[in-house]
Amino acid sequence: METNVAKRTYTQMENMIQNMDQLQQASAAPSTGLLAPTKMGKPMNNEDSLAENPAYRVAKYFQTLRNKRMELNGGKS
Repeated sequence: METNVAKRTYTQMENMIQNMDQLQQASAAPSTGLLAPTKMGKPMNNEDSLAENPAYRVAKYFQTLRNKRMELNGGKS
């Protein structure tokens, strides 16, 4: 019978941390697509540099989809 669960809990936490580290190392960033990283040479302060930001590209894509859906539904959501 186990009276002190702290040791088991600690080893479980250590194993989870090791597994998370291995998963982070195994997953690679996408090289193409909306979330692909792009090289940025200057800070984001105008429309051109915003277009290089993956989050901005995804937002514009969904905005385009929303606008097309609104056209097809006659202005209804």
